[in-house]
Amino acid sequence: MLVREQYIKTIILTVTCGLISLGSAGAWAAGLVTQTSALSTNQVSTPEQVISDLNTALIQSMRTGPSGTYEQRLHILYPAIRSAFNFPLISQMILGRAWNNLNISQKNQFVQALTKYSAANYASHFDHYAGQKFTLAPPKMAADGNVIVTSTLISHDGAKNQFAYILRRSDGQWQILNVSTDGISNMAIEKSEFTGALKKVGFDALMEQLKAHTASLARSHT
Repeated sequence: MLVREQYIKTIILTVTCGLISLGSAGAWAAGLVTQTSALSTNQVSTPEQVISDLNTALIQSMRTGPSGTYEQRLHILYPAIRSAFNFPLISQMILGRAWNNLNISQKNQFVQALTKYSAANYASHFDHYAGQKFTLAPPKMAADGNVIVTSTLISHDGAKNQFAYILRRSDGQWQILNVSTDGISNMAIEKSEFTGALKKVGFDALMEQLKAHTASLARSHT
């Protein structure tokens, strides 16, 4: 069974590369990447390798199949997703100007909660293997030194889902900042939802909602 498009659109939180600028908040985020990345700073990644490693983890998660558990898939995917995506910068761009009003502790909390939520979504939906495989197209240069890597998930019957990843190099490591699924990026939707919730209910309530969504994903697959 091919992972359904509507699932993909909801599980991937994206960033538009043209919006990213490294001001003081960006410098903080770049520092947090060093602290939270599962990759060693002595390792040298390439954009293709980052996506290839992510694809390998996704296939491994799907291969657990009906007999596998949510916890098994999360154990496989969490470190891969944590390494592949630059969640500090993604968090900054999702919250927009509101990011600058958060203190260091709140920024850390949001990044950690977003990382766990994203991994939980992947673990919930990449749960069935039926001969799917990923292919990678040659990387292309994008604006500001970013690189685009396109990966296609092909099912046994030839159906395809295409993922276009935008990656940026930080502290010697390439990480994902943006991904479009079959040409659709939901950055605007996600940004609106998070910033709207932050304005309406405040940071603490937003965090509780995000944690509750993560917990509900786990409960629905136990």
